[in-house]
Amino acid sequence: MTGEAAVATPVDPAAEPPRCDILVQLAGCRTADEIREGTRRVVDGLRGLGDDLTIGIACGSDCGALSVDAGGAAIVPVDAAPPERFPIVGAVPTDAYRALFDAGRRSGARAMALIGTEVDQLTPGVARALLQPIIADDFDVVVPVYDRQVYDGLLNAAIVYPLTRALYGRRIPGQLGVDFGFSARVAERLSQGGQNPRLRRPVWILPQAIADDMRICQAVLGVRLPAPPDSIDLATVFAQVLGSLFVDMEQRAPFWQRVQRSQAVPTFGTAAPGRAPAEPVDVRPMIESFVNAFRNLQRVWTILLPPATLVALKRLTLVEPERFRLPDDLWARIVYDFALGHRLRVINRDHLLGALVPLYLAWVASYALEVQGATPAAADVRIERLCAAFEAEKPYLVRRWRWPDRFNP
Repeated sequence: MTGEAAVATPVDPAAEPPRCDILVQLAGCRTADEIREGTRRVVDGLRGLGDDLTIGIACGSDCGALSVDAGGAAIVPVDAAPPERFPIVGAVPTDAYRALFDAGRRSGARAMALIGTEVDQLTPGVARALLQPIIADDFDVVVPVYDRQVYDGLLNAAIVYPLTRALYGRRIPGQLGVDFGFSARVAERLSQGGQNPRLRRPVWILPQAIADDMRICQAVLGVRLPAPPDSIDLATVFAQVLGSLFVDMEQRAPFWQRVQRSQAVPTFGTAAPGRAPAEPVDVRPMIESFVNAFRNLQRVWTILLPPATLVALKRLTLVEPERFRLPDDLWARIVYDFALGHRLRVINRDHLLGALVPLYLAWVASYALEVQGATPAAADVRIERLCAAFEAEKPYLVRRWRWPDRFNP
């Protein structure tokens, strides 16, 4: 990494970017000062990977004139929105992942990283952790391992991780992150200026990488996942995350029906020791939401869920709050039934995903009651049991998926 830092002036994002070996998109840095400091930390972190490596820093094309004093990095303007909290490539050119892949392919980069961690947590070690496995060990996708508290990332823990693990056979818990590393092979598969037919619909990067037999690993970053906005609306999040996940699941059915068991992926780095135990949470509002939904959504749930599941849910509405528990096998079948209903379009898809929200809150209440006073390590063991249940119940999904009209559980 040699040479003087470049001075960037406003450039058309469609213009040919400078050639580089490593391209890093600082999606969590928004002002000129933040980009300048983020660039310095990235360059510091990548020293030692190779003296002859050149670095490009991708940042918003509307930053204006920007002098980067870190040395060894050129500015690559891209027209990209901040990344979502899940790695999906869409058809919109301003999608953060697609913009990175397009710029990386055009600049000839061997390795790319999208770093959504904000500058107050961004360390040189984050950049190195995301890119070293690609440069030194020829991995294709590097997934983050964050410092997790017991109640962090519950949508991922409840649905996304156990579902994708059961479907695609890889144990990758850090999927709803904002920091990832990618090889040139990934960029070639998921860019090509919108001509790629895959980009006509949302494409989940990790399932695509698994289907393409690419090499995937995890890297311990030593930072926490940025907190979601305070104004987050679960119905909207479910529509974005689970809606696209269920569509992707439908497109890949021939692949995931052949996967029979999961396996771990290599992990680089050592996670910090578990922190303080979880504080008790008032679960009554979540349980009340579930009980009310059982009365008000009965007609919708009857369309989506088999009678045995509805009977089990009715029993749950009658128990005392402190004894409220949603069994893992029941929850796995509920998620599978909603995925099937989404595929068959038995009701409006947005309404379907909205009807899953109170059931998710029931799972959160049950989980919170089980892990109160537990350490993050103990909570991880609890999630491992849930994932095992999703894998054990996968034959239920396969049978219903293949014969939705004939299979009556």
